Amino acid sequence: INAEYGGVFKSYEPHEKFLTTQQKEKPKILDVGCGVGRLLEPLSRLGWSILGLEPDRDYFEAARTNVRRITSQNPKAELDVEFGGFCEISHRNRFDGIIAINGPFYYLLSVYDRVDALDRVFSALVPGGIFVLDVANFIFYLAAYFSREKRVQEKEILDFKVKRETQLDLDFHDGLWLHRDCFYVGDMLFHTEYHKFAVLNLPELIFFVKKAGFLSLIHISEPTR
Repeated sequence: INAEYGGVFKSYEPHEKFLTTQQKEKPKILDVGCGVGRLLEPLSRLGWSILGLEPDRDYFEAARTNVRRITSQNPKAELDVEFGGFCEISHRNRFDGIIAINGPFYYLLSVYDRVDALDRVFSALVPGGIFVLDVANFIFYLAAYFSREKRVQEKEILDFKVKRETQLDLDFHDGLWLHRDCFYVGDMLFHTEYHKFAVLNLPELIFFVKKAGFLSLIHISEPTR
């Protein structure tokens, strides 16, 4: 599943282009929630110093394998990965840029954790550093896509027929989006994953980002979202 995840989400060209226009010649970058390391390699090819941070043990091990492969091919690459997430950031004035792509921020389920995370990010940046935060517009998804009916996807992987059943629900009290994935190989249940996401909204996010100390904000989204 990890290898498939890394293969599906492999195009982050817009993020790379934005970072290259904002950074100095050889910046230090922290990739929070780096997953299997999908952005580590293209950024390291730019000659940048990259540190990945991943709180999921399986994804962390996959990222560490990728880092070993990259550094064995290019011993000059300044690249590493550590186990942890937003709440483990303890650096001060170290990074020129911090990125959080594909939604790791909404895994922080309480307001207190999100406020703490933004404070840690701000402290870890050098003066003038930038923070790129990529999150889903859950309000749009609630209006356009939400349904409690199971959704089924099927795909051939290594000559095996793999089926993915997705079930969604909401926790109205705590403001959480509940997501369950069941993976079948043939007719046999192979793996089940449960995810909880904080249902974020843009005004709240802007308020807490500014409260953390960020002075200049750029909001980019698709017109319908």
